[in-house]
This record gives sequence, C-alpha cells and structure tokens, in this order.
Amino acid sequence: MKEEIIFTKIPKTLLNLYSKIMVDNIIYKNLKEWSPQAKIGENILIINPIQEKKLRIVVKESALHDTPFFQYHKMKNNNIPIPLTEMEGIKLEETEKSVKMNLWDKEHKIHWVGWLVKSWIIEQEEI
Repeated sequence: MKEEIIFTKIPKTLLNLYSKIMVDNIIYKNLKEWSPQAKIGENILIINPIQEKKLRIVVKESALHDTPFFQYHKMKNNNIPIPLTEMEGIKLEETEKSVKMNLWDKEHKIHWVGWLVKSWIIEQEEI
C-alpha cells in the first residue's frame, strides 16, 4: 500500500525533489514536470510517492573508465565514471541500451549518479 503525503503548501525542498511522483494516478519524473508553474506556498497537493526498488549491482571492470575508442563517461556522465564495481541504489531512468542510476556505497561513503550501458551490468539483485 502506498502512503499518501498531503501538503497544504508546497515547501521549497519539494520543488527540487528528484523523485518520481504520482498525482491523480499519473506518474511524473518530479514535481516540476507535473507543474512547472508550481510556486512555494501555493496549491493543495495529494501526492503518492513511488517506492523504487533498491538494487545491488555489479559492473564489469571496464565500466570504471573510458577507452580512447569508447568515451561513454565523457559523453554521458561529465567525465565521471562509476567509482566501484559493486554498489547499491535505484534506477532513475532507462532506455533500450542504458540505465541512469543513483548509486552509493556506505562503507566507502561514495555517492554517484550517472548512466551505465546495460551490458556493463553483470549482476543485479533486489535488496
């Protein structure tokens, strides 16, 4: 069962939330996508947050760096490759061949958000 969050005024932090939301059974990427005109202290909203599945992924060693022939991280991730081969997190977006993920490693205190080629992921499980 999804929890309902009811706001009588829109707080500033909610406008900058980078999370999927459901308004009137329609899923939006974030609040700004639902209403670009939304302003702080305006409107009454009933929002159902979308619970993302938390994943543990393992990627190939080659995903940690670009090569002279394939500069994916330079193109998609501001030249910041995934820092570790094993991390946990959630999917933010997905295309046919790649996935954008919000990943972290609590032990090393590392946080990374970026795109990965699906073929780089050699193991994936829900946690």
